[in-house]
Amino acid sequence: MLFKGCPAKDIIIEIQDYSGVAGTRSQIACDSLSDHAVSTIWKWLVVRSDVSVGPGRKYNELSLQKLLQSSNAVAHGSDSHDERAAVVCRHTRIESASENPAPIEFSAMNVFVSEDTMWELITGHTVNYKRVPGLEWHLLLGIASTKSQGILQGDLGRLVGQDKRSVPKRTDSLLKKGYIVKRTTLVRGTKTSKLWLKSFAPPLTQKGDNQKLECEEQMNITPQALTANLDQVPWHTRWTGESMDFHALATTIMAVTKEWHVIRLQDLKAKLGVLGLRWQMKIVSKICRFLNSCGAIQYVAAKLDNKVYKDCIKFNRSLSTKDWSAFLATGKRSAKPARPDPEWQADLSQVNGSRLRECHPWTVDEPLPHKIIECAQYFGVIGVTNPEIYVLTLGPTFNRYVSSLTSCMANSNVQPPELAHLQLISEHIRVGKVASYKFCTPHASQMGVLPEMQESLKRFVDSSSHEAQVTMKQEHEDDEESSHSLLQTCLNSN
Repeated sequence: MLFKGCPAKDIIIEIQDYSGVAGTRSQIACDSLSDHAVSTIWKWLVVRSDVSVGPGRKYNELSLQKLLQSSNAVAHGSDSHDERAAVVCRHTRIESASENPAPIEFSAMNVFVSEDTMWELITGHTVNYKRVPGLEWHLLLGIASTKSQGILQGDLGRLVGQDKRSVPKRTDSLLKKGYIVKRTTLVRGTKTSKLWLKSFAPPLTQKGDNQKLECEEQMNITPQALTANLDQVPWHTRWTGESMDFHALATTIMAVTKEWHVIRLQDLKAKLGVLGLRWQMKIVSKICRFLNSCGAIQYVAAKLDNKVYKDCIKFNRSLSTKDWSAFLATGKRSAKPARPDPEWQADLSQVNGSRLRECHPWTVDEPLPHKIIECAQYFGVIGVTNPEIYVLTLGPTFNRYVSSLTSCMANSNVQPPELAHLQLISEHIRVGKVASYKFCTPHASQMGVLPEMQESLKRFVDSSSHEAQVTMKQEHEDDEESSHSLLQTCLNSN
C-alpha cells in the first residue's frame, strides 16, 4: 500500500495550531511565530528516524525555507493544485500499489511517518492485524485524517473506497474495540452516523444519572432562559443546520419540558426553532415518542383559559444512563415479528385436523418427496391437499416450496415406468369459494373409484327395480278398476 503523506505547509499550520495560536487551513504562511522558531521545531521533527520528508528520507536534509520554495515551485507549475485539491490532499489517502500512482511531483515533498508510529498514535499499540484487520485499519486511517471535524459514515466509505454495505459493520467493530466514537446525526433529512477517532471526539456527556452536557456553558439551560418567552433558543443551529446534534436536541427538549412542566408540542417546536422545518419537526416528534415510551414524558390534555389542548406533553422524570444509551444507539433495530401470510390463513381452513392426526408427522431424516407419496397413499382415494402437506411437513413458511414440489411430482413424465406406482395424480377441487388441488396415487385412485362405481350402480339398479315394481302394481290396480267400472256400466244399462 502507498500512503500519500501530508504536505509540508500543513505541518507548519499544525505547528501554529498546537503552539496556542489560532490558525486556519487556508493560511499559507504564519507570522505569529518567528521563522527561527518554526525552523527549530521543524528540525526537531525531521531528525526523528520515523519521519521521512519525501520517499526514503530524500529531503530530510533540506532546510525548511528551501523545502517550501521547492514545493511552491511545483505547486505553481501545476494547474491541478488549486485550493480544492489542497483540501483533499490533507486527508490520508490509500491506493493499491498495482494502480497507476499519482505523479511524483505532487507528493515528493510530503511528510511521511513509519507504520509503527501510525499504529502507536492511532490505536495506542503496535502493529496488530489480528486485532485490527486490514480493512478496519484503512477505515481508521480515514477517520483519523479528519481529526476533530469527524466524518460521516457514508463519506468514509467513499474516502477509502469500500462497499457502503460493509462499512457500518466494520465501524461497529471499531467502536466495540474502543478506537472510535460513533454518534447519531441527521444529514439532508437522513439519519446516519458521524465518526471520530477517540482522542479527537468532542465531549458529549458526563457520567451520572442526569446525563448533562459538558458543554452546557455554551447552551444556557437555565429556568430564566427557557421560560421567559417562546423565542427560539440561541443554540438551535445545532439541529437546524446541515447536520443534527441529536444529543443537544434531546437535552433541550427535556430541559424545556422540565421547566414548563406541561407544554404544547407546537410551543415546544417554536422554542426549538423548528416550526416550518419539515425534517426537524419529524425528528422532534420521533424523539418525543421515544421519551414517552421510556416514561420520561407523557402525552396529556391540558386546559388553559377554558380551552382544552390535547397536543401537550408532561415532564415525568429525567433520563437515566440506560435511556441515553438506547437513544444514542446506532445500527439496526430488532426486527418486528413477521405478519401471518393471508394465503396460509386461507389454506388453513381446508385442513381437517382430526384426519391428519392419524398420519405420522414428517421427520428430518426422511426424504420429503417420500413423505408426500406416503401421505397420498395413506389417505387413498380421498387424497391429500397442499395445506395438509404443509401441516405434516415443513409448515407454512415453505408453502411455496411445497406447492412447487407437489406440482413437479404430479407431472406425468416425472417417474419412469418401473416407479409408476409412486406417481402423483392431481385433481382440481373446490371447497366453498377456495380452489385447490388434491393429490393421490394411481393405485389408490383405481382401487377407490371401482367400489364407488359398483355401489352407485347397485343403488341405481335397486332403485330402478323398485320403481318398476311400483309402476306395474299401479298399472294392475288401474286395470282392475277399469274392468270393474265397465262391468258396472253394462249392468246398469240392462
